[in-house]
Amino acid sequence: MTETRYPQALAALDAPPPLIYARGRLPLLNRPTVAVVGSRQCSAAGAKLARHFAVELGRAGYVVASGLARGIDSVAHAAALEHGTVAVLAGGIDVVYPPEHKALQAAIGERGCLLTEMPVGFVPRGKDFPPPQPHHLGGVARGADRGGGTPVGHARNGAACRRAGPGGVRGARPSTRPARRRDQQALEIGGHVGW
Repeated sequence: MTETRYPQALAALDAPPPLIYARGRLPLLNRPTVAVVGSRQCSAAGAKLARHFAVELGRAGYVVASGLARGIDSVAHAAALEHGTVAVLAGGIDVVYPPEHKALQAAIGERGCLLTEMPVGFVPRGKDFPPPQPHHLGGVARGADRGGGTPVGHARNGAACRRAGPGGVRGARPSTRPARRRDQQALEIGGHVGW
């Protein structure tokens, strides 16, 4: 990992991806970042909460990273565009998935940053999930320094997590588990949150 533009947070992983594809504002990959992930089938309240957190994280100087999935991920990306967002893709850098995110993916490629280790042209299929993306999403989202303050409220050992229900958020938990193991910040937002 001697390439100077290779993201420092990914290079610090035990097994960093040997090759990545990126499009957009590459300096975002080396700024303090918090992952915001959640349910693909979110309620209006869950979307409102994700939007609120993404905007406030941006105002506090954080980049918001997510996986560009339906639901919470897309809401967080859209809300964070003004201050910085990184989308860790499950497919190739040139593949729009899900298809309804064509405009959002294009906007992130211009104003934020798209990142993937999948080859150009790779179309994600059902059997490819979960992709290696959660591991790398956690790597990109290094968040605040351990022990420092966190703008998202609930802090434990420098890591921020919001959980809905016992055991975390269904569907989002695999995305945040690697980050939590490394004492990094990760924010899970459930599909049906009363807020």
